[in-house]
Amino acid sequence: MDARESIVNHDGRLIDASSQYIHFPSTGWWNTMLAEDMDDDGDMDLVIGNTGVNTQFKSSVAQPLTLYYKDFDNNGTLDPILCYYIKDTAYRLLPETTWWLRYLRSRRNF
Repeated sequence: MDARESIVNHDGRLIDASSQYIHFPSTGWWNTMLAEDMDDDGDMDLVIGNTGVNTQFKSSVAQPLTLYYKDFDNNGTLDPILCYYIKDTAYRLLPETTWWLRYLRSRRNF
């Protein structure tokens, strides 16, 4: 799905309603949308939020944010790994629990 798409559930069918709602350039990492008639004029108004530019994650065609997912440890659940660039080097974003487990393991060695 493109960042500029707005999908609406209409009687159990998902319909692309983007042209009805999105009337501006809308690139970004969108993560929330609220549709409500806020000014009581009878039509739906949108409040849309994205991550914005004040984040450590930057992306481009040459250096994209990449999400890899697979059951890497064969425990029956998907394991997401988000990768991002700092300058020209790609890094994995590890969940806090991963860092905590590494810390605990290192403490056991001393």
